[in-house]
Amino acid sequence: MMIVVPTLGAKVEALCEGIAVGMLPERVAEGPIHEGRLVARRIVGVRELTNCYLAWREDKVGRALEWWIERLDTSDLAERFLAGLGDTKEQQSSGQ
Repeated sequence: MMIVVPTLGAKVEALCEGIAVGMLPERVAEGPIHEGRLVARRIVGVRELTNCYLAWREDKVGRALEWWIERLDTSDLAERFLAGLGDTKEQQSSGQ
């Protein structure tokens, strides 16, 4: 059986509730692990780094795509992206 969730935050919640198993980026998992909501396990045979590729059609460039390309072309993209990944539903609803 496969469980599909709409966001990374939802995945974290499913893992913390014990209804799924899976892998998370260390930055995302460190909070729930520290809180005792998740248990870290070392897995053999998993690559330490994974490439991420983005693609789009060059013949269909509109204002929205230009906006995304501009945002993606920043030196602090990874830091900004990872800063928000650890937020869970509980943190978002409580305003933390």
